[in-house]
Amino acid sequence: KGWGQGVCHRQGQGFEVGFACIKPRKFPAARQSQNSPLYTLPMRGKWDLRTPREVARLVRDEGYSLIHAHTPRSLLVGRIAASLAGVPLVYHVHSPTGRDSTRRLQNKINAWLELRLARRCTRLIAVSWSDNPNKGAAVYRWLDANLDRGRYEFTFVGRIQGGFAHIRH
Repeated sequence: KGWGQGVCHRQGQGFEVGFACIKPRKFPAARQSQNSPLYTLPMRGKWDLRTPREVARLVRDEGYSLIHAHTPRSLLVGRIAASLAGVPLVYHVHSPTGRDSTRRLQNKINAWLELRLARRCTRLIAVSWSDNPNKGAAVYRWLDANLDRGRYEFTFVGRIQGGFAHIRH
């Protein structure tokens, strides 16, 4: 989780998935899909803009039709790469980015960046495996009541007590 981003394209009746690994220290061994292609495209720093161009080239050259990101950093790379390659971007929202670490400034930057970039995704998928109402339920309820459904489609994957009126889950 969090060290790579997925790229996929339609293959027959299913999908073929490949991974563009932007933080190669941990992801290659941790990924569950060991048989899928792994493209190591490391970032030289948090703001390395060469990597999105490399991911876009990979998407075009290999015929991938979708980019899928899971972290603020892979969202940054994925958003730029998706724009350059002309493919949609799906983003999994896992946790409140503003509280990911003990580094307050970095958390604020990540939260600001995630909010701005997530608005430009083709699909957002919120993930929560907790029934604890203190772990995001208030945010999901607010989104259920206030999200501009003419502009955004929101899917929730996980467990939540009571369900939603408008969000697909």
